[in-house]
Amino acid sequence: MKKILSISCITLCLNLISFAFTFADELDAKLKVQIEALKLKPLQKLDDLNLAKYKLGQLLFRDPKLSGNQNISCMACHHIMHASVDGLPLSLGEGASGMWRHRSQQNGLIIPRHSPHIYNQGRDEMTHLFWDGRVSFDKAAQIFSTPSHYLNGKEPRADHITEVLQSTLAAQALFPMLSPEEMRGRPGSNPIADLTDDLAIWQALADRIYYGANATQYHSMMQAAYPDTLMNHWNIGHIAEAIGHFQKYAFDVTDTPWDRYLAGDVLALSPKEKLGADVFINKGKCITCHSGDLLGGIEFENVGVPQIGPGKTENGDDLGRFHVTGLDEDKYLFKTPTLRNVALTAPYMHDGAFVNLRDVVNHYDHVEQVLRNYTNSTVMQQFGQNYSQELKVFNEARALELKISTLAPEIVENEGRLNLTQEEKDALVEFLSISLTGSSINNY
Repeated sequence: MKKILSISCITLCLNLISFAFTFADELDAKLKVQIEALKLKPLQKLDDLNLAKYKLGQLLFRDPKLSGNQNISCMACHHIMHASVDGLPLSLGEGASGMWRHRSQQNGLIIPRHSPHIYNQGRDEMTHLFWDGRVSFDKAAQIFSTPSHYLNGKEPRADHITEVLQSTLAAQALFPMLSPEEMRGRPGSNPIADLTDDLAIWQALADRIYYGANATQYHSMMQAAYPDTLMNHWNIGHIAEAIGHFQKYAFDVTDTPWDRYLAGDVLALSPKEKLGADVFINKGKCITCHSGDLLGGIEFENVGVPQIGPGKTENGDDLGRFHVTGLDEDKYLFKTPTLRNVALTAPYMHDGAFVNLRDVVNHYDHVEQVLRNYTNSTVMQQFGQNYSQELKVFNEARALELKISTLAPEIVENEGRLNLTQEEKDALVEFLSISLTGSSINNY
């Protein structure tokens, strides 16, 4: 009898294995058609690394002398060892203390938005940066559009700076230095914070690097990174360009299981991950916004994210790209992030309203319901100790109705429901968590 049962168990196991392989084969065939239709390709490793510029940018990225009070660096919000983020819903800028999830508000101010990751942000496709896209670069025309009039247009007033910058990512590095909340410091706290002109602020910070403590080290590194530039021509643009170059290479992710699968390795993904990829492309409609080889980073969408924290308006709302363009149709539009290493960069959305990927998936499964019933309890339970005040939910009725009425068309379809099964949700989370995860940092 035991022998018969053993044979039955073995037969059942073999049948289950056979079914699993058949299921995977069918998914492979389906995904192949979809991948070809979408023209998806694996990301190739970048090949124009300037090691001297990378090393210079790496040092500058960690140097607090680029802040007014010399107490915060780029790494405070984009930690090198913690997936290029700070691990908090909303960043804590100048005046806060500690690093990553141990950072506490103290006398600092809450930055109104979640610190975006910088994975794959040095790619040419990344023409707009920040959640609202307020810094952009047309590489073909060599034209910047930024919050500073000194850098913009065909004939920028500060062309000595723009002629050095080679990417949106490099230009972006200039603007936390100007922000009183992020790096510059509040007026009255230091001489640089009291300056009111962008060029004057950048010049003062550059002078610290080129003529202050450790200037000798920076001189040799600058000469190696920019051998054709005389010392008296060094400016803040060389600093930002080096920081951008470091970020471009340190946080460029290419060798994920998804990339290997796109390259033809059908064993790179498990059957569950393949189901998740199918949900991502089809029923979940994720690929609509997270499009292209980078899986996002291009579009601006209103996906009905609950608003928490101080926001960008007096009443605590955040109108997204509208703050840049002033166009009504841009209200509540935020940049769709790229997704490689997304499992490492929680919390999620422009304000960190969702603490894990499962919450994000549940949100997209029924956006309006989640938006209307959202509470900050999970966020405050996990991160309340980091802040000196509550990250309140903004739920003013008229704003909420406007946000719902202008949701992305893909969300509005099917009465705002994806109707994912639990199996499909689990598979989608598996795909996002495992298939898209590669190295957290590249060291050269």
